[in-house]
Order: sequence, then C-alpha cells, then structure tokens
Amino acid sequence: MQPEARLPPQNLVAEQSVLGSLFLRNSAVDEVASILSASDFYSDKNQRIYSAFIGMWESGQRGIDAVTIAEQLNRLGQLDEIGGVPYLMEINEAVPNAGSAKYYANIVRNKARQRAAINVLTDSLESLYSPQPDDEIDRTLAKVETGLHRVIESAQRNEPQPTSVLAVDLLAQMTTDRSSQRFIKTGYAGIDQTTGGIGPGKVVVLAARTSHGKTAFVCSLALRLARAGNPCLIASYEQNWDEILYRLIAIESRVQLKSVEVGGTAPDERYAIAEGCNAVGLMPLFIDDSQPDELALVTMLRLAARKHGIKVAVIDYLQLVEPRDRRVIREQQVTGVSRSLKKIALEAGICVLVLSQLNRGVEHRDDKRPRLADLRESGAIEQDADQVWLLHRPSKDVPGEYDDHGELIIAKNRSGPCGLVKLKWNAHLTEFTE
Repeated sequence: MQPEARLPPQNLVAEQSVLGSLFLRNSAVDEVASILSASDFYSDKNQRIYSAFIGMWESGQRGIDAVTIAEQLNRLGQLDEIGGVPYLMEINEAVPNAGSAKYYANIVRNKARQRAAINVLTDSLESLYSPQPDDEIDRTLAKVETGLHRVIESAQRNEPQPTSVLAVDLLAQMTTDRSSQRFIKTGYAGIDQTTGGIGPGKVVVLAARTSHGKTAFVCSLALRLARAGNPCLIASYEQNWDEILYRLIAIESRVQLKSVEVGGTAPDERYAIAEGCNAVGLMPLFIDDSQPDELALVTMLRLAARKHGIKVAVIDYLQLVEPRDRRVIREQQVTGVSRSLKKIALEAGICVLVLSQLNRGVEHRDDKRPRLADLRESGAIEQDADQVWLLHRPSKDVPGEYDDHGELIIAKNRSGPCGLVKLKWNAHLTEFTE
C-alpha cells in the first residue's frame, strides 16, 4: 500500500488573513511587503491577488478593497481563475484582526521557507540516488549547502538602522576590540600606506601578465599575513598543494626554490629547510587545490571562515574557476564567478584576494605597463573589486634590464588613493619584498 503524499507546509488561513488585512488597512502593505513576495504564497489564487494589490499600490492607487481588486483582476483576465468575487468576499470575512498583518505575514513567510528547504533537499536526494561520476558528488553536496544557506539568508530582512544606533555600535567596537578593526595590514608598508590595508567583505584583484609573478607575490603576502596572526587560505587551481608549499618554505627558510624541491643539496640547506618547514607548519595557513568548481569553492570558503577563522582567502586564479552555468558566454561565466566571490566575502566577513589574467592586447603596446582596462573579461571584475592591483616586472619588457625589481600599481581603490609601490624581486626564492 503506497503512503499518501504529504502536502507541503502551508497555512491558507494565514494567507487569507494577510490579504484581508491589506483590504481593510491598506497601509499595512508597508509592513507586509518587507516580509513577503508573491511567490511566498502557497495558493496560486492568493499569489495573483497579492500581486494585483502590490501593482495597484505601487501605481499610486489607494482605498484598495475587494471590489477594486476584483476590477483589476477582471482587467487582467484573472478574476475567474481566483474564484471570482465570492472568493474575495470570503477573504474579507476571514480576518481576525487587521492590526496583526505582520504576524500573519511571518507565518506565511516561514511556511515558504520550509517549502524552499524541502525543495532543495528533494532535488538533492534525486541527484544522489541517480548514478553519477565520483567527481559530481562534491558538486551535488555543494549545491545542497548553498541552497540551504540561501533559505537561511532569506529570513534576514533587516530594517534600516538609524546612524544614532550604528555610530554608537561602531565606536564601541573600535574602542573595545582592536582585533575587529576593519583593515588588516598586508606587511608591505607601501601598500598599507596607500590603501590602509585589506578588509573583511572586500574583494582585491591582483592581475598580471603570464610569468610576472602573481603566485609568487601572493605566497609572499600570505606569509606576512600569517606571521602577523591572520589566518590565510590559498586556493590554488594552477599548482598543486606541494608546489605552493615549496614556495612558502623557500621564502621562510631563505633557501632557493630549486634546492627546496629536492630537499637541499648540503647539510646547512637541509637544516634550514627543516626549520622553514616547521615554521610554516606552525602558521595559520591553509591550502586547497581541489576541483575549481564555483559552488564547491563558495562552500569551502564559507566553511573555512566558520571553522578556521580565515581572514584572507587567495584564489589563484579567477579564470580557472568553473562557473555554475557553462552554457552562457564566457564573459557571463566570469561575471557569475566574480559576483559569487564578492557575495561570499561579504557574507563570511573575509577578504578575497583573487588573481586574474590580463588581456593579450597589452603585449602589442609599446608601453607594456598594465592598465585597469587590460583585465580579461574586465567588466564584472573591475566593478566587483574594491581594490585592483596590477603587478609588473619591467625587465620582462626591457632587454638587458636586471631582473631584481617590480611594481605594484594600485589602479583602483574604493577607500582611498591609487598609486605605485616599488618592490624587490628575488627570483631564487620567488619572493617579493619592499
């Protein structure tokens, strides 16, 4: 005997009470509309009535009741579909208290959230029961996590707060908890003087041409951040975890990278490598080199922030992250990834430092110093970024110039001025210093 199908969570009485409250007291829309959208109603009839009411209210109409709603629905050809005037009269009589519109709206909203969570889990169960490659399982689980988080987020409809409250809270935070200050110092004096540092909720883009040292720079930066006690994650999709670790150990041990990769060629080198390995191992550093899927990446960053207190996440690099929708054009794919990174930065309270490629056009200019417009698929990246850093090594373009220096061009900075920071480049250690 087949079990009876269960109805999704819903409360039709509460839905009618919301609508009836709006009919009797139009001004209740200010409370209700901040809580409910039409799709939150379970009943299709109630969805149509609510949409008609909101449409009339936004067009400036007042004194909206069952009669005027009936006229509007009739013009839209939907009056018969909602049960006609008798159903609207039924709603009018169903309101226990028109002053409780917000209470009724919260009941409807909570039922909608329950249904949304059920839909996420149901779809996921169907996917998990279906045959799928092993590498698809993580993607399915990531979709579950992201979907449920969206349901949780949907309840966070906070009202605007007056500055009288916000300013007091901010002052208390600044004076009582120095660790919660907005900006984290990078350890590079020139960068910190120009930008003030990097902060939670921010996206910083580091772009450079191929082989100009993007990965080397962020490894140097990650060590400086970690030495100062700031947990840092490097998500590398171009190099494996051991290649990243070799770079970190080379910088920390002061042994050139080639020697680190073979374990040292002399006793003093082996000792320094061991010391460097131990020092790096004690730092709050994390490395991820798993499949660069957008959903999995967002899930991993959220977990790392919650579990390990990550303050800075390095993504190496943007164009290697696989988008959610591979059917759209490339620029839209990159836009989607860029927006996801900005959203997780705000949500998790971390700084996301994302590496990016430059367009090939720079190669054909006489002046090959990079510009903001050189960002590949630059529209969304430039728009979402709070800061854009462009890394340049002049020796790559000038024959005979000694390869011991570089430039970091701060091409965009929402919180302050732009500028240029001069760097030293140590090719043996693959390290950038002041």
